[in-house]
Amino acid sequence: MKQIEDKLPDKPSELLEMALGDLRECAEDPAYRLDSSRWFSYRGQYDSNGQAAGEVCLVCLGGAVMAKRLPCELGDDDSPTFLYEMGTIGERDKNKLHALDDFRTGDFADAFKEMGTPISNEQTEALGELYKNLFLVCSRGDSVSMAGFCTDEAGLAFADKYQAVVDEIKSLGY
Repeated sequence: MKQIEDKLPDKPSELLEMALGDLRECAEDPAYRLDSSRWFSYRGQYDSNGQAAGEVCLVCLGGAVMAKRLPCELGDDDSPTFLYEMGTIGERDKNKLHALDDFRTGDFADAFKEMGTPISNEQTEALGELYKNLFLVCSRGDSVSMAGFCTDEAGLAFADKYQAVVDEIKSLGY
């Protein structure tokens, strides 16, 4: 397999700042709509009367990076794994995109592991506490519903709040 050059930053805080900026750009671009349940998914849209209103690409935090930084094209349905398997991105960038999803949901231990960045349990626990204080976390049985968004407004609110997490990660030297 050919060696593919990494395009995404190795430092978690730099990756997150880039991703939040890309998320904000996608919110301003009529070709995209923010939706944390989709990586990069082209869908038809309908107005409140059920009439076809054009097509947009739904993107999550990692999907916004895919839209703005990687070779994804409107009309495609892509994921980091698909791009990697097609030889479009390297394994490290695939892992960084998965790390962004872990960061978004507050799974800091897995996010840092995906990035290949060692971090102490105490630091991930402190980041988890900050995350819980910033975002409403609703328990459902044994599972926990983490910060998600399905509108541009909610995605922008997420980005604004999440900046505090990025600032803390930066203060830790990551």
